[in-house]
Amino acid sequence: MTQATAPAPAAPARPAPARRDPAARVRLRPGTHFAPVARGVHVSHLRSSFVLAGPPALHQLIDGQLGRLADGTSVDELVAAGGSESARPVLDHLLRTLLDQGVLLDLAALTVGEPDPATAARYADVLAHLEDHSDDPYAVFARLRASTVEISGSGPAVPGLLRGLAAYGIERVRVTGPGAAPDGPVPDLTVLVLDRENDARLAAPAAGSAVIPLLTLDDLAVVAGPGVPGSFAGLPAATARARAWAALEPGAAAPPTMSAVLAGALAARACFEALTGLATPLPEAADGPAPVADQVTGRVAGPARPERDASHHVTLVWGHALESRRLPAPRLHTTTAARWDSPDVAALLADAGPGGAPDALSVFRTAAPLTTRWSGPARLEPDLDLPQIPVSTATARFLDGGSTYLGWGPTRAVAGVDALLAGLRDAATLDALAEHTGPVTTGRTVPCAGATGQLWLLDGLVRLLAPPDTGTEFDWPDVTHPDVQSLWGALLDHFDVPVTLRTEPLPELGGLVATATRATDGAVLGRQWGPGTQSAVHAALVESCARVQTGLLRAPDRATGTGSWVLHALPAPRLATLTARAAELLARPGRDLRAHRLLSDGVLDRLPLVCGLLEWR
Repeated sequence: MTQATAPAPAAPARPAPARRDPAARVRLRPGTHFAPVARGVHVSHLRSSFVLAGPPALHQLIDGQLGRLADGTSVDELVAAGGSESARPVLDHLLRTLLDQGVLLDLAALTVGEPDPATAARYADVLAHLEDHSDDPYAVFARLRASTVEISGSGPAVPGLLRGLAAYGIERVRVTGPGAAPDGPVPDLTVLVLDRENDARLAAPAAGSAVIPLLTLDDLAVVAGPGVPGSFAGLPAATARARAWAALEPGAAAPPTMSAVLAGALAARACFEALTGLATPLPEAADGPAPVADQVTGRVAGPARPERDASHHVTLVWGHALESRRLPAPRLHTTTAARWDSPDVAALLADAGPGGAPDALSVFRTAAPLTTRWSGPARLEPDLDLPQIPVSTATARFLDGGSTYLGWGPTRAVAGVDALLAGLRDAATLDALAEHTGPVTTGRTVPCAGATGQLWLLDGLVRLLAPPDTGTEFDWPDVTHPDVQSLWGALLDHFDVPVTLRTEPLPELGGLVATATRATDGAVLGRQWGPGTQSAVHAALVESCARVQTGLLRAPDRATGTGSWVLHALPAPRLATLTARAAELLARPGRDLRAHRLLSDGVLDRLPLVCGLLEWR
């Protein structure tokens, strides 16, 4: 007997698209491009990129109507021009799809009509830009024309700024001298023309007016994104960082007068964007390519790019060739955000995952913001003359302190990360001394850094618990690892540097500390921790080779500091064991360990690698 089954529920019917008036006019946005492809026509515009599926004749149809689409048309007009009522469904579908994808401007939905022909001809480029970016471009243009801009300041930037504002259709402009008392109604926007980044006018410009600072300095010019009065606490740090980069590069300083003129034009563009609300996207955004649909089934599939706050950026003008670039400045308008925090050490160790140390190449990529030109605190040097045998080496120059740090490892990526971590340890120390909101420490404190919070804490513990520079001598017959033999032999045979090795246990945390000294004078060449004897000795010899081959020896005041280079190469079981030992150590009575983490350097919103201080009270 066959049992009857209930019919499957019918899929919900798709709502029929709202019928559009065939006489409603639309216009092609100026930046739209069509190209024939195998499956139809590829349509591209800053709002959308997609393939309109259809036969080869589809491109011919669109190409034949481009003039009418650009001038403004409707389904009725296209049907009448073609002389065939049978084409109506195709033309209706075409216009509806292009309108849904955002490449047509709906003229029937405009709240303000087009300007008169003379005005339209005079500001054709401005109107084309607004038609590309806005659904109600002529209302935006009317608002722009009615806006008032005040220029507070003087200098060669002002004429360029005035010319730029006039070109954008902004004619209600008044110019006041530096520090002049407000006169007249509050403007919609104030441009502050400054010659130093800590000008007091940044804190108290015209009340109620949005502000765009324009800095004309001896070596570069800066135009900051708009903000409210007194909200530019991060501008001096961002400007100082850019100037430090310019000082490193020959030819990076810009001619003051010419850079000011260009900055004036860029400030006019910033005024246009602020008053219209149509900001230009930042270049080289790390959001990936724009999503593309294979076939039109509605809006383009895929995740949309996140909205960016267009006010959090600065535009630099630099170099003899007067180059300019817009850069993100996430802390430009930050006034009270903490630069330091004090995480719970036990919680950080308990939350550590079961895996090993992260891959060196991924850490190197994560650390990229640290060395980004103009905004990063450090520059990885080209190291063209730095020997790379037998150990890969790299140097990083930190801009604020002006110091260069050596890193080493099996690859340049490992060496680069090691150099950056060394610089971050000093950066944390300097920031704690200079920053009035930094941590207050009363116990023994060491700087530390790591790719993760777990490695940061372990690095600090190794440095806190390291024994004095004594221990048992390690002789050649004790060597069991071929890499140790190779490095030790290279120091003696290739570099003619005899080395003495000593090891000392680290009972509280586990492992050993190995110290390599030059036999002729006792100078410390390397001092490193390792989970075992061979690994500790190997790490000390790697550092010794790096320093001997480059000639960058330890500074006298850092001769006894203990490194933890091995931590970032530990496999998962070893790292888990070490973390458990650290947690057990901290759980003992009388152990008060405080962690102080540096979150930001005042320019970057968040440091990509973890650094700070570890304090034993």
